[in-house]
Amino acid sequence: MTTLRYTLAILAAAAIGGCAGQNSGDAGKAAAGDDHGPKDRMTAQAPTPTEMAAYAGAHVFPSNMTASSDLRAAALVSADRSAVKIYNFSAQPLHDVEVWVNGAYVERVEGIPASGSVTLRASNLYNGLGKNFASQSEPVSRVQIRDREGLFNLLGPASE
Repeated sequence: MTTLRYTLAILAAAAIGGCAGQNSGDAGKAAAGDDHGPKDRMTAQAPTPTEMAAYAGAHVFPSNMTASSDLRAAALVSADRSAVKIYNFSAQPLHDVEVWVNGAYVERVEGIPASGSVTLRASNLYNGLGKNFASQSEPVSRVQIRDREGLFNLLGPASE
């Protein structure tokens, strides 16, 4: 009987020690930046559809601004309308811009590199009513960018 108690005590101590060691190991990984830590990591994640719809609901197309054609940029729409590719032909990167399609659907873009491009999925473009562009049947007739400098018309949109 004493041996059984002794064995149970050792197993209990090992189980408690093992659990404590595992918890501190996870915390150490999260602190070190390992992405296996449960909720401790600080990484940028793509916005959810709800967040994109909320952004569109909170931002109104700047109809009081006169759009300029001074920005050297163009829009190319995929044949199936599932994507819009924005080309920045200028020597300056574009930072923190809103891309507007047909004056109703918007997506915030952190940046478009100089002499580079970014592709937007039609399912990520939302209007103020919470509908995404992919769920609509209208063609892309106009693509514009708004940044801190103003509102700009893009060349096109052309279709692939």
